Amino acid sequence: ADTAREKLIELFDQTYNNPAGTLQRLCTAYELLRALEPIITNHMTVQAAPSPVNQRATKMIEYLEAHFREPISLGDLAHAFSVSRQYISTVFHRELGVPFSDYLLKLRLQEALRLLLTTDQNITTISESSGFPNLRSFNLAFQAAHGVTPKAFRKKRENRSEETAGKPTGVVLRDINQFLRPYRLVYQKNE
Repeated sequence: ADTAREKLIELFDQTYNNPAGTLQRLCTAYELLRALEPIITNHMTVQAAPSPVNQRATKMIEYLEAHFREPISLGDLAHAFSVSRQYISTVFHRELGVPFSDYLLKLRLQEALRLLLTTDQNITTISESSGFPNLRSFNLAFQAAHGVTPKAFRKKRENRSEETAGKPTGVVLRDINQFLRPYRLVYQKNE
């Protein structure tokens, strides 16, 4: 909670004291969300004790989140948990509402998006770091999910940042800006 509070204050300061630092604000917003993740996860686990099937699904998800960057298949996951491929497929459909392959793709695309927004790595490195088997499959998956190629996405974000320097952009910054509105008034009164 203290780390999240510090990141929130840091984001607030960056927004109003360094209006041109859009990428820096995005990085801090991401760090804030990462700091809040354990708090939210802890809150969710305290509220309801999972059933044995939910516990196994949780362990499978944790395993995938730790290994999605590696070449992994439904068979690999079945072998790691000593269950059949059909069982894993059923668990994913029942517990998450998506097939195993869709969930794995979602994890890889989230990592790729995070790397595109927070690093200057080239597209090929991001593709490899996100667990895609090759650049072509990464480009196709990213374009299907976001409507543009990773390169076009990054260029569009850079152009938007240049055009709107000093103005908070994006859904995350808008939401954080709304969240900070009461604190901004207190902050301004204290100056």
